[in-house]
Amino acid sequence: MNRLQRLFFMAGSVPNKQNYILLGVTIASVVLTIVFGALAMNYNILLWRLLATLAIIPAIVLLLGGSYRLIDWTLSSKQDRVRIERDEASKLLHGWVEVNEREENKHNDPPL
Repeated sequence: MNRLQRLFFMAGSVPNKQNYILLGVTIASVVLTIVFGALAMNYNILLWRLLATLAIIPAIVLLLGGSYRLIDWTLSSKQDRVRIERDEASKLLHGWVEVNEREENKHNDPPL
């Protein structure tokens, strides 16, 4: 398992194509915001400020959307917390098994 997959597992997420795409969009959004923000500070043009504001919106939306599970857990009772933790653990375990089975199939397939 590579380092990026381990990072996802440690964060409590299953590494799949959707998560890689969301990570790429978030990183690109933050980098573009930094670039446009630096240009806005240097040239003090409204266009760069507008682009910096538009570039940060996807990152903010993804970060706030990702905190839904935490908010749900915080506002629930002890029984609901146990259920939420059990559901998340089973999702993570299922994803871990799925990823490892794919890697084993890659290594066990005979070359063509």
